[in-house]
Amino acid sequence: MPCYERFVTLQKSRLMPLLCLLLSRLGQRTGIYYIDSTALAVCHNRRIGRHQTFKGLAARGKTSMGWCFGFKLHLVFNHLNEMVAVKLTPSNVHDGAPVEQLTRDLTGKLFGDQGYLGKNARRPCSNGDWR
Repeated sequence: MPCYERFVTLQKSRLMPLLCLLLSRLGQRTGIYYIDSTALAVCHNRRIGRHQTFKGLAARGKTSMGWCFGFKLHLVFNHLNEMVAVKLTPSNVHDGAPVEQLTRDLTGKLFGDQGYLGKNARRPCSNGDWR
């Protein structure tokens, strides 16, 4: 593991090769997809004022596990557990915001938790449940 100073120096030059590798490993489009997000904290909440590495990029947001300063990684994957789409947003972005961008080229069924549903997207099923 590189030290903090070396990480700050390397992060800009290593970002594009990392993104190219990630995008080259995307899976096939099968018609059945799942979407979820996870928080990527960049520092402890007590150190937000002193944090400099992702200054201007990371944000403070609330997740189901509490407050987090950093990013959210949104993933769409198929029923074969292969990533189909990926997006990184600041933590203060609502889960439903990147759905349209992530699923623009996908056709089929998309399953996600209630955080991805907006008021307009929710509709009752025949048995009275919401989907």
